[in-house]
Amino acid sequence: MVDWLTQTLTTSSMWIQVPIVLGVAVPLCAVLAEYMQRILNYVGVKTFRWFNGDGLRRKKHD
Repeated sequence: MVDWLTQTLTTSSMWIQVPIVLGVAVPLCAVLAEYMQRILNYVGVKTFRWFNGDGLRRKKHD
């Protein structure tokens, strides 16, 4: 199935390929980028808490 789809897409003309790429690949990459950004944000928060404590204890500066 995938082989047939890729062969059909690569042998079709450019005016068919461009809308398919813009309509499928670009939104798919946007969704994947959003999830990757959320994962990176989560890891960043956990790393910050790991190095700086949990944020509940505050040091008093005199």
